[in-house]
Amino acid sequence: MYRGEQRRTAQALLAETYGLTQMFVAYQPAPDLLWRVADRALAAARESEDPLALSCAAWFLVQVHREAADFDAAHEINRQGMAAIESHMDDPSTDLLAMWGALLFELAFTAARTGDIGDAWRHWDEAARVADRLPDDYYQPWTSFSRVIMRPHAVTIAVELHQGGESARQSVHAESVPIPSRPRRGRHLIEVARAHLLQRRPRGGPR
Repeated sequence: MYRGEQRRTAQALLAETYGLTQMFVAYQPAPDLLWRVADRALAAARESEDPLALSCAAWFLVQVHREAADFDAAHEINRQGMAAIESHMDDPSTDLLAMWGALLFELAFTAARTGDIGDAWRHWDEAARVADRLPDDYYQPWTSFSRVIMRPHAVTIAVELHQGGESARQSVHAESVPIPSRPRRGRHLIEVARAHLLQRRPRGGPR
């Protein structure tokens, strides 16, 4: 029933609600529902014409495609999400700047999944430079992007690239990082465990 600015605000809130729903549905045995939620989030974000909502919906959709091993689509949607906010990067809000950094990291994560060492670490470096521009105590609740998350992100990249020595080295610095989100902290500790497992696995052994 809303029109104009009120309708756009409502659509942005709807996209955010779909994002929250996706965080739950992603861990349920319902892949069809997950795709439906991700697609509707993007549709609502487009209607909102809000760059933050649109980049966030793209960020969520990237996760779905990457977990489905559709890496080309994940990369393309990632780029589209960044294009949606690139014109706002001259003077971005803190949340929008963090979204830019989060999307840069997703490029790194996807590159790591496909074994592209150069692009993975290059995009991690770019994301780290963005994180350095954020306030010390800032933590984006939906993407976790912040200064504090970059060490855990480095562990993730090294683990995905199966770099045993590097992942163990990164985990030494990152194991006790004070991540505000308890679920995100739990996920990070799993990555640390994977790093140690890689370090102990005999060279040439099964992955």
